[in-house]
Amino acid sequence: MQLLEDAKKLQLAVALKIFSHRVRIILGRLYANNGKVPNFSRQSGVMVENIKRRMKIVFVCTGNTCRSPMAQIVFKKLLAEKIGCPINELENRGYEILSGGLAASDGMTASSNATLVVQKLGVSLEDHQSRYVNLDLLQHADAVLVMTKNHLDTIKNRFHDQKLPVQLLSFSGADISDPFGGDEITYSRCLAEIQENLQHLVFKLLS
Repeated sequence: MQLLEDAKKLQLAVALKIFSHRVRIILGRLYANNGKVPNFSRQSGVMVENIKRRMKIVFVCTGNTCRSPMAQIVFKKLLAEKIGCPINELENRGYEILSGGLAASDGMTASSNATLVVQKLGVSLEDHQSRYVNLDLLQHADAVLVMTKNHLDTIKNRFHDQKLPVQLLSFSGADISDPFGGDEITYSRCLAEIQENLQHLVFKLLS
């Protein structure tokens, strides 16, 4: 009788140890997935974890009618080409790419020259509407990419109690000047500078 009780205790201890190990694995997956519950699907009788990768990137400038919308749409183009999907499928693939302006009025269209120069790359800003940068826009972002050091300081001061992953878009640390009010050549030069840095960004993210 004693041997039977000892065997039951051993069996229970092993079961508890296995259960505890499984709980630690699940909690680790939850934290690795930013606290989201993993989605499980059954394939061939085996439970297979199918977690969508989530990435939120926000581009920020002053008015959200020139630099940041150009960066947003061109980054979408480069990213979609890199992972092999249409731009309109990026969100379904787990990529949320947004933009805003620190002094923007909501609902403004992109500047005409910004719209013109990105069209030459095969993308459109016709549906763009400007958005003021608030905490709701920046929360849960994996990267907040700004055009100038002044933007960097403004965000840090405005949201000083938040730990936001804000940094300059330029890998060299240089400001990307505002083309607002300039001609098409001015916008083309600005777009070229933005595009060069975005190519580095896509490579860095997906390498």
